[in-house]
Amino acid sequence: LRTALLVAAALTVLLTTVYCFKVFWGTLYYKRGDYFSRISKPPDARRAIVQYDPSLRLDGSCAQYAYDVGAMCFNNLNTDEELGKQAGARLRLAFKWGFINEDLAYGIGHLAERDQNRPEALKWYAFAVSLNERHEPSRQGRLRMLLMSLDKAEAAAARKNWKLAERLYSAALKAAPGNFLAAYTLGSLSMTVHK
Repeated sequence: LRTALLVAAALTVLLTTVYCFKVFWGTLYYKRGDYFSRISKPPDARRAIVQYDPSLRLDGSCAQYAYDVGAMCFNNLNTDEELGKQAGARLRLAFKWGFINEDLAYGIGHLAERDQNRPEALKWYAFAVSLNERHEPSRQGRLRMLLMSLDKAEAAAARKNWKLAERLYSAALKAAPGNFLAAYTLGSLSMTVHK
């Protein structure tokens, strides 16, 4: 029994040491990524991602790391197309690992909207609203206005009620100035309906 306990203790120490070593190196890579992402002037997202990736491999359960990497890629959507394409996978990985907040849900919704996957976008936007029912009512209100305006605008466009659709898409764009679907549809209406 004593021998079995000694073997079990030795194995526990060994496994703990290996785990702690991996976490330590994962944290080190993460901090290097943070330096290039947030501290260096100017920030260098490409060098940051080179450091962030090993941190995700070494500490494969740290949802905060995955979220930070996804957020950094998301923030580069308009300036670095290759980096921006990685945002969705990183944010979804963070969600899978248990990181849940309004910004993550809103980000995934925005990416789905950019890909013109409206049902998926609305699902994530609604989830973002549900996460913040008791906090920041102004942001919640903006999201609700966006969801309602987009739903009603699509219904009006389906009925070919162009004036109402235009007004509702404009309301959605006012609620979320970066809203891809509203901006794109308003542009389409201008080109095809109003010539």
